[in-house]
Amino acid sequence: MYLWGFIAANNAIFILGLFTAFFVLNLGLIIYFGNRHELFAKVFAVGCFFIVAWTLGTMFYQTSTEVVSNDFTRFFFKYIQPFEYYVGVLIVVSFFYFCYRFPTGDDPNWAMAKVLVIASVLVWPLFFMTDLIVGPHLGYTGTAVFGVPAGYWYVGPLIHPYSFFFAAVPGYGMWLLYKKMRETTDAVLKKNLVIMLWSLAIGFVPTFLFSTFLPSLQNTDYCIIGMLVSNFWTVTVGYSIIKYRQMNVNFVYAEGIVLIMIFILFVNIFLP
Repeated sequence: MYLWGFIAANNAIFILGLFTAFFVLNLGLIIYFGNRHELFAKVFAVGCFFIVAWTLGTMFYQTSTEVVSNDFTRFFFKYIQPFEYYVGVLIVVSFFYFCYRFPTGDDPNWAMAKVLVIASVLVWPLFFMTDLIVGPHLGYTGTAVFGVPAGYWYVGPLIHPYSFFFAAVPGYGMWLLYKKMRETTDAVLKKNLVIMLWSLAIGFVPTFLFSTFLPSLQNTDYCIIGMLVSNFWTVTVGYSIIKYRQMNVNFVYAEGIVLIMIFILFVNIFLP
């Protein structure tokens, strides 16, 4: 399957990656349009959109081999890893703010929100204008898990501080959720906090291990696992939102029917 100078090395993983992005996108849309008042819920949704961008980038990179040398492929293989690692910053910053404000969000704390946005913008040159964190694609070391190519890329001297950042920021956010869970006496609120804490742990821990920590040690054989874990994370968060009305999301039947119709159309397009 040729696509813009690439050839998909594993069609099953390629399609599964598209499904992953599809489900995370729908989760983000449900939360964004289902809650029109609370900033932290919108930030959660934006974090989902960043995950979609990261998932698509990972899927194209991990399931493709360069077969045509043209301007697009040269650009893609030069900037895909800087893009992926920078989007990782946006993801963890978004979910940290969400953890900081969840579940009440009474005070949006605009000062903190502005600081996080400004800091995220200021660090982008480190990724796209230098090789201090990561650099371009260098080639393939063979076949990794699930039959996908084991691509590798240049890692710079700041890769380990980046890995620490990727672990510490969401880790601190989940600690805040845990602290709130221990302090609350409201049984319903405690249950919501427990479910959200486990949901975020399912999403971030494997992603950090397989997509950030191991690649920082030049082991890229398991990167695809970090992408596929998003399926379980999305199901967990979506279930908790619908069943326990987390984040005051108004999931109406019409929205559900539309999503089912889109899903059926998606299956008809990509599956024989």
